This record gives sequence, C-alpha cells and structure tokens, in this order.
Amino acid sequence: MVPINLNMIEGYIKERGHTVKVFDASFYGDVMNINKAETHVKIGTFASIDYSLFGVKIKRTPVVEDMVKVIAEYKPELIGFSVYSFTENIADNMSVVIKEKFPGIPVLWGGTHPTIVPEATISKEWVDMVCVGEGEKALLALCTKMDAGESTENTKNIWQKKDGRIIKNPVGPLIDPNELPSPNFDSYASYHQYGPVEGVVYKLGLVEYNRGCPYSCAYCESSTIKEIYSTTGFKKFLRYKEPNKFVEDCENLVSKYGTDFFYITDGTFLVMPDKVLEELAILYSERVKKPFMCLTTVPTITENRVKLLKKMGCFQVNMGIEAGNEEYRTKVLNRPKMSNEKIVKAFKLVKESGIRVSAYNIIGIPWQNRQGVFETIELNRTIQPDRTHLSIYVPYEGTQLRDRLLREGFVDDDTKLGDDTLCTVKVPCDMSDEEIMGLHRTFNLYCRVPKELFPLLKACETDNEKTSFVMEELRKIYLAKKEES
Repeated sequence: MVPINLNMIEGYIKERGHTVKVFDASFYGDVMNINKAETHVKIGTFASIDYSLFGVKIKRTPVVEDMVKVIAEYKPELIGFSVYSFTENIADNMSVVIKEKFPGIPVLWGGTHPTIVPEATISKEWVDMVCVGEGEKALLALCTKMDAGESTENTKNIWQKKDGRIIKNPVGPLIDPNELPSPNFDSYASYHQYGPVEGVVYKLGLVEYNRGCPYSCAYCESSTIKEIYSTTGFKKFLRYKEPNKFVEDCENLVSKYGTDFFYITDGTFLVMPDKVLEELAILYSERVKKPFMCLTTVPTITENRVKLLKKMGCFQVNMGIEAGNEEYRTKVLNRPKMSNEKIVKAFKLVKESGIRVSAYNIIGIPWQNRQGVFETIELNRTIQPDRTHLSIYVPYEGTQLRDRLLREGFVDDDTKLGDDTLCTVKVPCDMSDEEIMGLHRTFNLYCRVPKELFPLLKACETDNEKTSFVMEELRKIYLAKKEES
C-alpha cells in the first residue's frame, strides 16, 4: 500500500514548489522479508494473498542497481530515506552505494529510527543529515534554503555535518494536520492501490485522522518522540484534522482512484471527543460511504462510540491486549489503565454491534513466563476476537523498556534487532528462545482449540515434519473458519 508518511511529505513540499521523485524499493528480492510474511500466514495471523493477480512480481535485479539508475537519470540535489529500526541495514547498504557513486549529493535520514537515535545515525559516514521528529516542515525549510543558496545550518529538526562538526538543531513546532495535503498515489505503481483486509483485496487507501498518541507504552517509540517535543516546549503532541478535511481527503481518493476501503492508520483513532466523532460520523456516512478499518484502545470504547462507528460503516476495529496479566501490563508495559473486565466488555460491545474486532498480543516480553503467555491466551479465548495478531517482542532503541534492559545489562548498544516473528534478542524470563518460538507457532491455535487438545499442541511447539502436519490439519479446522468469515 502507498505509505502515508512518505506520501504526506512528498505532497507537502510539492505543493510548495519543489520537485520529488519517489524510488520504490518494494518487492525487491534482496530487501523483502518473505520469511516474515510466510510465518504470519503459517501461524494464522494473516491470510494468504496471490499478489501476482494485481501485477506484483518479485524483482530479481539488486535494489541498489535500479536505485543508481534512477539517481543518475533524475539528478536530485538531496536524497532522503525514511528509516525504521528494522530497515536500518537496508538503508545503510543503499546509502553507502550512493556516497560511492554520487558523493556530492547529501543523504538525509528521517523517520522513527533516526529520531530516536540521532547521535548514532549522524555518526554514520554515509549519512550527511538527520531529521529529528516530523518531516514535512523540516524538509520544506531545508529544500527552500538549498534552492535559494542559503545556509541550512539553523534549520529546525535537522542535524547535519559541517566542517568536521555536527550541528544539532532543536525540533520546531508540530504540524497542524489540517495543513497536510490530500493523499495522492500518482508517484506509485498502480498495484500499490490494492491491499488485503481479512483475505479480501480492495482498492485500499491509507489515511490518517490524528497524529500523536496520548499514551506512553514502554515498548513503543511514540512515547519517546512525544518526550522529545515535550522537553523542547511543544506539549500538544496529539492533534486532529477537522472532520470536513478528513472527509474531503477520503472523497478525493474515491473520486480519483476508485478507493473502496479505507485503513485509518491512527494508533488511537477514538481518542477524539464524542462531539467530534458525532460530526465525523455524519459527514463520513453521508459523503464517503465506504467501509474502513481503524485502530484504537480499550479505554476509548463506549456504547455510543461503537454506535457511531457502525453508522460510519466501520468493518473492523483493531485493539491491543498485549499481555493478559493486569499487573504486568501496568508495571512493565506501562499500558493505559484497563482491567481484564474492561477488555472483555469493550470487545463484546464491538462484536455485538456487528463490527469485526481483532486483538494484538506480544510474547517473548521481558519478565513474562510461560504462565503469563497462557494468561494472554486465556484472555483471547474469553473475548474470541475475529482475528488474533501476535508479535514477538522487539526491544526497539530509545523505548522505555529497552532502556531498562540496557541499564540492567540484558542488551547493549550493539544488539542487533530482528523482526517480530523471530526470537533474536534474549530477554530476562524463564523461557528459552526455542520455547518462545514454539509458543509463537501455536499461539493462535491455543486461542481456538478445545482445551483437551492442549497436550497435542504442546507437542507441536517443537517443529518437525510430524508436528507440522498436525498443525496444518488443526489450522484447517480451527483457523480457516475465521479466515473465511
């Protein structure tokens, strides 16, 4: 799908007179994590989709080879990367080649990872600049100064190297989401307009209503970014679009691209006041009339809000459980206050309205034992979500929980991160990596099968030819029904 972060930055600076070329690194065999996708399908988190039907093919040309061709043809004056922690190595490899082939073009890294660890990022020989925080205003100011031949030394949010020193500028004001452009997919291959929702492919548009998050979960990078702005004096981290602006953005996508399903990317969509949601529900149901999926948190669910979501045509709500033990959620994960009773009630309200609901869970978390995993399983068995998402904990840099692990000696600055389907970092708990991986493999089935089959699933935690066959048969019986629904 078209990435909302790059799309907003691209549109924002284009509207103000600058030219942009997007290099699409999707579907290159040497950067894709196909094993991760296959694992999610295998354990029942995702349904399998044949993307070749929409024109998608795995590209066998090395990604850097095509990238070099695009740069040589376009001749940009600045090259930017949006970098997450798990894509750092890919961005490293691509940036190294750029500095070798085009040493005169500055390389700018932005996104979550450089924002969290700007010191480590700017120290890389192949990175000339780092954007700390939101990119729209920062990139516009940088490009405008470069275009005018002015010094870029005092550009808010931008760190850069100059004459052997590093200039570290503070972050500037947060953007008003109403200033953002409507999404525009023209820079992307047409197949990026398609996306899967519960095994069905739609003309899918990613849109955002708010920015920021009111919570400070210990495993999430958002709380660290919020702190960066707060210490600089910018307190209003959570911001909203006007309902009419959001609806106009959706209408434009329907009109221009035939979008027939929306994915609202906000992590906490329903944190808006009731009056705002009521206005939004009226406008959306009258003018857009397309199904959508959103993410929110249990404390934001009320009977009235669920009714308004239903009025808008909401297809599915995604909410995080993460761990089934209330005390653990509060003390270790710093999750927003919510009892298991409230979780059960919230999921029940959504399901009874006829809206699908999915639950997000994490295992392999520090100080969580096998009993803790089964408390999470038991809570999922109680709420019976339509889809159960599962991740293995990744100690992302700059997060509160990783900092605690760092202080207590469980990780160090050189710890390499994997993805959320692999146990790559040893965390303090009484389970081995193999046991965590076994529980990851069987978690969704533990949430669905009769308890009499638990001993059989316990055996299936060990991966071999026989248990793989048993797992596949159990999946056909207990998970396929969920996918079909």
